[in-house]
Amino acid sequence: MCRLPGEGGGLPLVAFVALAVVRPAAEPPAHEAVRQARLLERAFVDVTARVETVVVRIEAMTRPAGDAGSPWEGDDGSGGWGPPRPPGDPPSPSPARPVVPRGGSGIVITPDGCVLTNEHVIAGAERIVVRLHDGRRLDARVRGIDPDTDLAVVCVPAEGLPTAPFGDSDGVKAGQWAIAIGAPFGLEHTVTVGHISGTGRVIDMPHVRFQDFIQTDASINPGNSGGPLVDLDGKVVGVNSAILGVGTGVGFAIPASLAERVGRQLVADGKVVRPWLGLELQDLGAELADALGAPPGGGAVVLEVLPGGPAADSGLRPGDALVTLDGRPLRSPHDLANRIARGRIGQEVEVGYVRHGKRGRIRIATGPGPIPDVDWPDLRPQGDARPLGLHVAPALGRTSPLPEGGAGALVQRVDPGGLAAASGLLAGDVILSVGPRPVRSSDDVASALASAPRRHVALVVWREGTRKVMALERPTPEAGPGPASAPRH
Repeated sequence: MCRLPGEGGGLPLVAFVALAVVRPAAEPPAHEAVRQARLLERAFVDVTARVETVVVRIEAMTRPAGDAGSPWEGDDGSGGWGPPRPPGDPPSPSPARPVVPRGGSGIVITPDGCVLTNEHVIAGAERIVVRLHDGRRLDARVRGIDPDTDLAVVCVPAEGLPTAPFGDSDGVKAGQWAIAIGAPFGLEHTVTVGHISGTGRVIDMPHVRFQDFIQTDASINPGNSGGPLVDLDGKVVGVNSAILGVGTGVGFAIPASLAERVGRQLVADGKVVRPWLGLELQDLGAELADALGAPPGGGAVVLEVLPGGPAADSGLRPGDALVTLDGRPLRSPHDLANRIARGRIGQEVEVGYVRHGKRGRIRIATGPGPIPDVDWPDLRPQGDARPLGLHVAPALGRTSPLPEGGAGALVQRVDPGGLAAASGLLAGDVILSVGPRPVRSSDDVASALASAPRRHVALVVWREGTRKVMALERPTPEAGPGPASAPRH
């Protein structure tokens, strides 16, 4: 009979068993960890491929006020054209502040070209251009804006566009993966990955009345505004809207439940009418709650019951502490406004309040809230009636050397607000050719533009010893005669 080593004494067998118990489990092979990482990587890649086709870049052409600061102090953070003019220096005879683009992002929400973005991305724009995923640049018109949520819808002439699927932002929880897509600093279709850091955030944006932000550490920078924050299913859970300093990893998105609802109303009606109670409120802090005999934990204090509002005859008074809505605790005035806004106009709600330490309940039927009075310029989506705004003269006699034997048309002035300013032309540039035709004078420029077959024409420009190629939009007939002119003295 075969005997095990140590048979008869027992000790070696005990030692063998003990070794088997304490031996650590074998680590999975390295290739298994890599395989799992690649599965997650594939999820990010797949989501990006599905979502990026609905993300657009938005250029809002604005005219910066005053002479100080960079002309690019907008959401695309593209950098400036040098320092501001020192105090006391005389202004240049040529305008130094052309109409320039301030950039952001947007989400296609209808197949016929309506795009959801932030109101602050397009605020004050004289012209809005949307760059689609396929590279087309289309002029947009404003369909409607809602400053109370910092949302807006612009529309471009397009058909058959892919649209964004919206997810359940109410179910979003801290710790979930989050993917932001947009055009930070003008870098289109930039993808960053992070997590949901928190929900229900109220931040220092007093002009935005309805705040229930999702916080994320997915990198959001200037230019991301208006772009989507999506989950691993490729559904939009938020519209990126604000950051707490560039590169801090603290960004905020408008929840999809709010953004989708506002977007639908703006597309349908060009405005948002939401229910309200007609109350001016402030936060109910712990000390104030104690002073009013209200329970701790949040709520709102009535500052004013607005005459003619839905709550005018409800019996509520200034100083009442509102603590519940339809039986659920209230966290803040923003919480009350958000929950009321989700309902229907005319719907009855039950408000629980505390007055001098005594609880009460009252029912109020909501009414239509005020609509912000917005005076928006009439933007032209199909053509631009702005003048060219370009003043040129022969470039012969310039002291700086020019290519092509010194031929060209010298840009002596660029009018702000004109098409030439929008193209980026500057005083001092020398136009060498318009399309395939070399030019020497304003007549050459005008003739070449008039005969160009397309809406935009390519210019070859000489600037500070470097050749550049630029696209100039041709003026429409209603812009007036003479697209280019020599200076008058």
